[in-house]
Amino acid sequence: SANVQYQYSFQGRVYTSSRISFGEFSSSDSFDAQRVVDRYRPHQEIVIYYDPANPGVSVLETGKIGGIFIWFFVGGIFVLSGLLMLIKEGKTQDGISGDQRKKVRLSDLDDPVAKRTFWTSLVKGGSNFQTSKIFQVAPHRMEFRATMQVNLFAFIFFLLGLSAAVAFFPISFQDRFFQFSRIIPCIIGVIFVFIGGFLFFRLVQPFVFDKMDGYFWKGRKPSLSGGMTDENKNSARLDDIYALQIVAEVCPSERASFYSYELNLVLKDGGRINVADHGNWKRLRDDADTLAEFLGKPVWDITEEMNSMGSCGKLPVSGI
Repeated sequence: SANVQYQYSFQGRVYTSSRISFGEFSSSDSFDAQRVVDRYRPHQEIVIYYDPANPGVSVLETGKIGGIFIWFFVGGIFVLSGLLMLIKEGKTQDGISGDQRKKVRLSDLDDPVAKRTFWTSLVKGGSNFQTSKIFQVAPHRMEFRATMQVNLFAFIFFLLGLSAAVAFFPISFQDRFFQFSRIIPCIIGVIFVFIGGFLFFRLVQPFVFDKMDGYFWKGRKPSLSGGMTDENKNSARLDDIYALQIVAEVCPSERASFYSYELNLVLKDGGRINVADHGNWKRLRDDADTLAEFLGKPVWDITEEMNSMGSCGKLPVSGI
């Protein structure tokens, strides 16, 4: 960074300082530093901004926040990382085997639809903490919504990115000469904005079960004229739902593998639609029981059998 020293006097006392700005964007680029030095020639008369209450504190330039914002941005990353750790530590550790609720084995499930459907994971991957929860918003309507942790995570990601993009944009183009290194923080901020927006779009949209309309759908309510299409498995008639299926998947991670549990709708033709997928089995089973009572459908939970085998791949793909 540039090294510029200057002197000024206030009420008969001489002060010396080298601070250019409070929010100076520090750079190891010699060309960048030389441009700052060129603005302040030896013995040149300059305007100095000082604090009247503390005249020893002064700057040559005001309105720069780049350096300050770097620390804010880095601090936000640490906050985001800490939030992730809290979410992971906050997940319940209740075991499946100790729960007395009914579970099934594929060999004992003598049902024609069960034999047509698949029993492997429908959605690859998953999280090791709860990402969604069911809510009854009306007597005729239930919704799966993202948990507060997921909403907060997406919001912080979006806010950090937006703040970085706004703060670094004027800094990136403050000189006549363009330097790619100066716009890198701005680009990173834009990437964070897109990631936060994607998380909102992907994870925060509700899954709705509405008895009045007689349909289930994901996200925004489709048009009911002519019925809803389920070509993309984003909607289905409630009458076409045959059962609720809970399966497990082993997900590898850097530290250790973990189980992610899926709640899927099983349709009368044996097709499946995923509703929830996370690592908290107890909360997932609670939500499945609530939804099963609302719809009047059975719960096919084979997670105990899958976990006892240690791998989802050891189970048959389907009962056929």
